[in-house]
Amino acid sequence: MKWTKQVEREGDFLKNCLLYESLVERFPVVFGINFSDFMTIRNSDVFVHYKPYREKVSAYIKKRLKDDPKFLEQALRKGKLHFSNLIEFCGHVNDKDLVVLGNDHLLRLTKEYFHLYKMPYPYFNLTIFLEDLNDDRQIDLMTRLRYLGRDSFNKAHNLISPLFDEISRRSKIPVKQLKVLTPPEIIRLLRLNKIGLEEKTADRINCFFSHFDGMFRLFEKVSVTVDEHDNLIVPEIKGKGTFPAVYKGRVRRVDSQKDMALVKKGEIIVTRMTTPQLITKQIENAGAIITDEGGITCHAAIISREFNIPALIGTRNATKILRDGDLVKVDTIKGIANMISKK
Repeated sequence: MKWTKQVEREGDFLKNCLLYESLVERFPVVFGINFSDFMTIRNSDVFVHYKPYREKVSAYIKKRLKDDPKFLEQALRKGKLHFSNLIEFCGHVNDKDLVVLGNDHLLRLTKEYFHLYKMPYPYFNLTIFLEDLNDDRQIDLMTRLRYLGRDSFNKAHNLISPLFDEISRRSKIPVKQLKVLTPPEIIRLLRLNKIGLEEKTADRINCFFSHFDGMFRLFEKVSVTVDEHDNLIVPEIKGKGTFPAVYKGRVRRVDSQKDMALVKKGEIIVTRMTTPQLITKQIENAGAIITDEGGITCHAAIISREFNIPALIGTRNATKILRDGDLVKVDTIKGIANMISKK
């Protein structure tokens, strides 16, 4: 099977588990179909999500929109409600004096957190299958849902941290190691205060998750190589343009905020992806943006439109090809970037 790289992030094992549990437990209940085949490969603290080159959820969304033009509005409204419930719950947990609670109470809070965390995921996961939509209103709805989701999950992680701190204190297991456990293992830990943590931690440094035909499996202590459909480095870089433009300039590779501070007027920013934390005032210096990841609702696309900077997004290979100082022509009309000369 050919796979397409979706995103690459730093994140703990537990978050990946909750995502995959939601794919199995919640997505079919909410939408009446199984989620598309999906795979996640972990290497230490870094994970990469992959989806097949051909998948079915995108076709399902288009059919639903044809039958019900308000489908995405309803998804946004329901997703917003579930995210609100999650944040409200985490805020209440944050306000509690967890030290005085009994283990049974702490167990109930943990189980409820896992449950509420998985509830909005089906709606949030729709946003990764909308690359072919060209209706501005639909794009706007999914952009709002995507940013709501990211912001809400980040808030939840921060607000719920006292709960994991208290589990850590009682179990004498560092929080980072706790988050190498699955939700059922954390529940078992609270019930029995006993688990083979050292062995599990070692097994999960390299592992991968898979979702096929509605079933989820975790493969531990194993490394895999993904056959990406476009993983060859080629002179021509292809992606999706945010608005019609042709621009020529020198490349500035940006992998951190430190790199961002070096961007000079007119340079083309080349990066794996943009985030609110990465983008600083120097974005105004950029003549164009090229990213490996992202689609029409991604952060780079929003920044492109906000600052009127042409962007070529979702190329998947730009950072493998381009280096600081390379002279590049970006054509967002054709959706390509060509190297004119190396530095």
